[in-house]
Order: sequence, then structure tokens, then C-alpha cells
Amino acid sequence: MPAFYLFRRILSSIGKSPLELQLIELGEKTLRASEFRIVDVDVDVHPGLKSVIRLFIEAHSLKGTSIGDCERASRSLEPAIEAARLVHGPYELEVSSPGLERRLRLLADFEGGVGKQMELRLSEKQEGVGMKLKGTLLSIVKGPESTRLVFGVNGQEKTVLLSNIRRASLVWPVKAEN
Repeated sequence: MPAFYLFRRILSSIGKSPLELQLIELGEKTLRASEFRIVDVDVDVHPGLKSVIRLFIEAHSLKGTSIGDCERASRSLEPAIEAARLVHGPYELEVSSPGLERRLRLLADFEGGVGKQMELRLSEKQEGVGMKLKGTLLSIVKGPESTRLVFGVNGQEKTVLLSNIRRASLVWPVKAEN
């Protein structure tokens, strides 16, 4: 994957490992002609044991994502992942919908979530936040080299770099902090 592409991806997406980025790109390419998009991916690699790849998908239409949709996407994705040989050894592929506490990965996902409560896990410990944060997304500040998200947490503002977010999801029921 070209360095420019990875750099561009880092600016517009939460932080992912190189393997997760490769799986997202492969999944997007594989599902490009279908009605689905990759929402997020988690990979638990266990050398010598069975690894787990979890892909979260959603339908482009507003109809939602059914179990049948996940099965069809899985049947398309499994041969592509197998052929790419990205995971060494046995693995289990899980394909599911994002659900009510949907995952957020792309900057556009966060832009649609301003005013909503979210839960984050960070890649690196951040002063005043730690490794986890639960709060309401107040605003997004785009800079030339980084994007910062401003959250309301217990009446205080906390700022997190988009690239430092490892996992993000909406909190259900979705409600704004007062």
C-alpha cells in the first residue's frame, strides 16, 4: 500500500493496525460492487491458535443490515481474505451489522455524530483522558496535519486526536449531554 494512501487514510480514519487497514481495503474492494460498506474491523491474532477477524458492515440503503446480508457479504469476503493470505494460520471470520451501538471509523461517521454520546478506546494513553473516554461529541476541529474531536465529559471539554482513537461507538440510547 503506498505511503501516501496510508497517510491520507490516517487523517480521515481512526487509528488501525497495518493488518486491519489491509483488511478494510480488501473488504471495500471486494464489496465495492455490492450494496455494502465496511464500517469497522477488529482482528485478534493468536499465533499457533485460531485468530478472529470481525468485520462490521452496513447496507448503503436505509433498510438496515440483516443476518442474510451478513451471510452474503461473508461468502464474498472469505475467498478474498483466503487468497490474500493476510492472516497466517487458522482464523474465524465473523461478519455482522454495526448494531444500535454502531461503530464509528471514518471522519464522516463522526461528523454525523456531533451532539451524540460516544465511547472511545484510545491507542495511547492521553493526559486527562487515560485509555477510555465516554462523552458527548461537541465539535470537530480539522487541522492541516491532524483532526481533533472535542468531547463534553462531566461538564469539562476533552480533546482527542482522531488518529489516537482505536475504537469508537455510539452509546445507546443515543442522547446528548446536558
